[in-house]
Amino acid sequence: MVMPNPVAARWVLVDTGPLYAYLDRKDPDHPKAVTGFVGYRAESRPLYVTNYILAEAHALVLNRLGYFASRSFLQAALEDFNVVRATAVDELRAWEIVKGRVDRPFTYCDAVTVAVMERLGIPLAFSFDTRLRELG
Repeated sequence: MVMPNPVAARWVLVDTGPLYAYLDRKDPDHPKAVTGFVGYRAESRPLYVTNYILAEAHALVLNRLGYFASRSFLQAALEDFNVVRATAVDELRAWEIVKGRVDRPFTYCDAVTVAVMERLGIPLAFSFDTRLRELG
């Protein structure tokens, strides 16, 4: 059972989609990403990413926007976001989530995100992924 964390009630876990869309002005979700980040910053909400999301977003930026964009992204992300490392318990919980989603497959990265949110009591994910919103 996850205990409520009153401190984490203001935290936002940021998914890969908004991170990438914010950087790529050609991405159809770019305006939503900008609006979301501006809004969360205006509300002084702490923004978190998992080490899995950071790795996934870095790979996406590297493959689509190139080395220099990926390097700048990683430097900014490490400075601007709170990075939460997934634990072994999170990874086991993620495996349970993946095994249990036969009807609608879930990526391991997304399952780790859900597990971390459960563990820390983070109520909100900034994500464009409908599957993540189903569990979160």
